[in-house]
Amino acid sequence: MYTSPQVAVRILPLQPDDPSFNQDLISYKENTIKLSNNQNKLEKQFNKVFGPFTPQEDIFNFICPLITSYDKGISSTILIYGQEGSGKKFTMFGNSKNYGILPRIIYHIFRVLSSDYIVRFSMIQIYKEVIYDLLNWNEDLTIKQYADYGIYIHGLTEYIIKSPDEALKLIDKAKIIYDLESAELSSSISEFIIINQINISSTSPNENGLFYKSKIMIIYKLAGKKKVESYEKFGYNFLFREPKINRIKTLENSVYGLVIKGNLDVGDSKLTHLLKESLEGQHKLILIATLNPRKENFYESFDIMKFANIFKQIKVKTRIQEITLRKYQDIEKFERENKIIKIYKENAEEYDNDIRIHRKGFKDNQNLNYRKRYKNIEKISEENIILKNINSIEYIVGAANYKFSFTENKNYYKKSKSCRIAYRHNADKISFKKRYKSSTK
Repeated sequence: MYTSPQVAVRILPLQPDDPSFNQDLISYKENTIKLSNNQNKLEKQFNKVFGPFTPQEDIFNFICPLITSYDKGISSTILIYGQEGSGKKFTMFGNSKNYGILPRIIYHIFRVLSSDYIVRFSMIQIYKEVIYDLLNWNEDLTIKQYADYGIYIHGLTEYIIKSPDEALKLIDKAKIIYDLESAELSSSISEFIIINQINISSTSPNENGLFYKSKIMIIYKLAGKKKVESYEKFGYNFLFREPKINRIKTLENSVYGLVIKGNLDVGDSKLTHLLKESLEGQHKLILIATLNPRKENFYESFDIMKFANIFKQIKVKTRIQEITLRKYQDIEKFERENKIIKIYKENAEEYDNDIRIHRKGFKDNQNLNYRKRYKNIEKISEENIILKNINSIEYIVGAANYKFSFTENKNYYKKSKSCRIAYRHNADKISFKKRYKSSTK
């Protein structure tokens, strides 16, 4: 029997002093939401519409009935999808006083499960089609498929967790690494995808002599489509061209193709490869679409509503994943050989040391001085296409906090950094101009 995904919409609350506060671009009643302005109107119905002041507990109560079969071998995938600044991070993590859905799911698992289960936790980041392990500093991981194991990430560290507190410490560790990298990258063009995986395996057979194996995937930071923008600064037109980030459009196209044509094309996106089993209907599917009701976000909200409406038409036929003792042993052997599992308690001291290192690195990153940045200017000027096309360097020399991309290391990966170019002495200005002219000859 086929079922449909559960789809909910959550609206971000605006402050009273926000210019869009009383414009009523988004209205809702029960499970119906309406977007309208002078030119466009869209009205759709979903399983649930959460207003601006809905508590976190209500969001969790919506998804809870859909994930409670993890102890019976049924997997679930939760997507938190929305534009920038629409409350995705708060919905996912919350804060220390008001937990989001990830900590609440973890607490629920340990409240319900018996000691006959093993719970493993991992957390990855996808940026520019490169997969990073947020719990072990591994980078450029690859996606593979094993007949008895399914789709997996080769080299990914999974921690065995035995309490919610252990999981929350791992989340804090991952967030520190994430914040460090976010600070290094330009927030205007960078967009991450974060995937949390909770694998649950029974250690005792059921009445049929089989073992349950399930997974809960929680995905957030799925950016809406960004438009190319033209700005006029210092008398010149600068065209900011966004690089290919995480090919979120590939996910949208995959969902459209699955619903309309009946076949799933994952394309060349890492995200859609990891979601292949979920989109094929093997997992219970939940989508939480987050909307920012500001006037400037109207058309992005329009697109997100359309995507959510298509997403709810996916046909899901979940299956119970039960494995024999022989297959269970084969999987354990496979995991040991590929070093997939890492026991949490063996790394308590390593974890504390990592936290100190990451915090120090974040502090150092926030206090980069001018001289360190200035040493990279010559290299930047050679490799940055925007800088090369500027006719008059004086406007750049005098610019404060002008952001652009450059290749930090051709053998590593491209990062976008914010470079503050300001001359404090006339000699610096002359020296910089001379180097720029020589690099463009």
